[in-house]
Amino acid sequence: MRVAQLAKAAAVSGDTVRHYTDLGLLKPRRDPHNGYQLYAAEDLKRLRFIARARRLGFSLKDVQAILARADSGAEPCAEVRELLGERLHALEAHIAECQRL
Repeated sequence: MRVAQLAKAAAVSGDTVRHYTDLGLLKPRRDPHNGYQLYAAEDLKRLRFIARARRLGFSLKDVQAILARADSGAEPCAEVRELLGERLHALEAHIAECQRL
């Protein structure tokens, strides 16, 4: 898949795909004939994960840490649970503040 195809499949913009590629979150291969970046099905899975994590409030730094851990062969589950716990605590505090208003 090329950038536009990947972006459409994941319901994100092409600029988002390029940004995540620049950050190293996506690792396309280059087509030797024309130099285009080609993305595999694994990149689509990663992009969908990144988009969901971002919607849940994870920072790009958090996402990078989770994916780096997974890429190294380690299970990122404990780290994800910890980050979710922190996010839940922050959301509960935000809800309490909204209720006070």
